[in-house]
Amino acid sequence: MKRIILIALAGLSFASSAMAQEFQSSKLKWSMWGISSGDGLRVATGTDGAVVVSRKDSPWTGRVLDGEPLLIATAIANGRDIFVAGSTGGFVNGKALILRSRDAGKSFETSISGTGATIYELKFHNRTFGHASGVDGTLLRTTDGGNSWQRIATGTKSKLWALHFFNREFGLVGGGDTPWQNDDKSSGLIRRTIDGGKTWQTVHAGQNRISDFSFVDDRVGYAGGVGGTLLKTEDGGKTWTHLPKTPLGAIVNAVAFETPACGLIVGSGGTAYATQDGGQTWPTAVKVTNGSFLEDLHPATGGGYWVAAGDGTVGRIKLAC
Repeated sequence: MKRIILIALAGLSFASSAMAQEFQSSKLKWSMWGISSGDGLRVATGTDGAVVVSRKDSPWTGRVLDGEPLLIATAIANGRDIFVAGSTGGFVNGKALILRSRDAGKSFETSISGTGATIYELKFHNRTFGHASGVDGTLLRTTDGGNSWQRIATGTKSKLWALHFFNREFGLVGGGDTPWQNDDKSSGLIRRTIDGGKTWQTVHAGQNRISDFSFVDDRVGYAGGVGGTLLKTEDGGKTWTHLPKTPLGAIVNAVAFETPACGLIVGSGGTAYATQDGGQTWPTAVKVTNGSFLEDLHPATGGGYWVAAGDGTVGRIKLAC
């Protein structure tokens, strides 16, 4: 039988539904938007310039960066360098900001500032190659481990919340507008490149913003978004099909599939849901918060996924596929 367990850290305790055990989670004082891990290092970022770090099983320790920037995304490169990203201005109208720490979060230096708009997503695909995406169609690329970044034209002005690159040539960006942030405008799109961003093709267009991608391999992948949307591709993102609407009726913020059948989604409502049949049904539910949005997922060293929530909750969900 498949199981979901939230590994105990410290703090609040909640009960979960039938196929899950009780769990505990840490509660931080900031609203957490992004989370990442690698080689025993964990980092979460959020509002008011908050950066919170933990090594292996040590307690989370936090600090507020100068200027209190909005830090929406984070990633770890080289197994040791922490990158945090967001903006110096605001959630929609800010300027791109990426900061780098070479000492596990004790100090930060500017990696990029002001090139492009607010950053929503940040991913390193190997030790040196990474991307950041955000408002106004912003897509930035580094090929030297974050020492320098170049802006890549995406052919859209949409807010890009999601990105996934398989290699330097082949990748996807996704995003769109949400009514509560864009004067009742609603849109969603996925664009695909096979030449490193020189040209792009729109492979999905709809009314629901795309928030996140998760690929099992170079062909099978999923995309979640507003309205409980979950899409699936079986050809590397050339075409996408709608799966049944998920229990996250307002929004799927993050998606994580370990196999084509076994996956996890988080978003509105404070509950994580798991599927064992490729997104057809979601029988397993884990209550993480008392209704506060779950913002991000990231694979955890040793298995499972770290989750970050808007009320400051961070925890580890173990998905046994």
